[in-house]
Amino acid sequence: KFRDLMLRMLRVTLVLVLVTAVSLVAAGDESSEESTTDQSTTATTPTAVSFLGKCPKNMYYDKNANVYQYLGSNQHVLLFDANLVGSDKWVAGGFIYNTTEKPGTYENLSYYKTNCSSNETTLFAKLLVSKYADGILRATIEGVSDVEIFGYFLIKTCEVSYLLLCTESGTATIDARFVVVTDSYDKIIDPCLLGHILDFDRRHFPGRSLRHVPGCY
Repeated sequence: KFRDLMLRMLRVTLVLVLVTAVSLVAAGDESSEESTTDQSTTATTPTAVSFLGKCPKNMYYDKNANVYQYLGSNQHVLLFDANLVGSDKWVAGGFIYNTTEKPGTYENLSYYKTNCSSNETTLFAKLLVSKYADGILRATIEGVSDVEIFGYFLIKTCEVSYLLLCTESGTATIDARFVVVTDSYDKIIDPCLLGHILDFDRRHFPGRSLRHVPGCY
């Protein structure tokens, strides 16, 4: 009887050990899954990157454009393609530049709004922007320093800039090209200049030309 009792106790002990081991393995799997989920969430592509496409190769741009003149003043976005991902309800946008402690580097607040009669705007992205090369800007998204965004000055004349934004991490199939100015639409974009920009666009981006989207200005 004593022997039978000992055998039963041994069996119970073995069962408890097995149950505990299985529980530990399951807990380990769950923590592993949670860790993987956290990593994928952290690595999610920012909206500002999915909004952009890859930089075209052998692209013409204005190497004489004064990059720092552009960085030194706030800009209004007056022309962009409504087919850009997530921009179908945009009616106006712009860039606000602030200086930083690092010489030559500016904080860029990119914003848009969806209601012409409202003064409320939505922050699209906060960037750190500097000159990359003649006629090219380089920007990083706040908190995502390993993603580089490049801005090419396709045309830079007077207070008007025609820009293409792109990144090697981009997934968009439509280029982000738009006109930005330092003043109002009526004062800066006259029909002749606008026609010149759209003609340039058709010649350099055949089949992917920009559409004029009237804003609120």
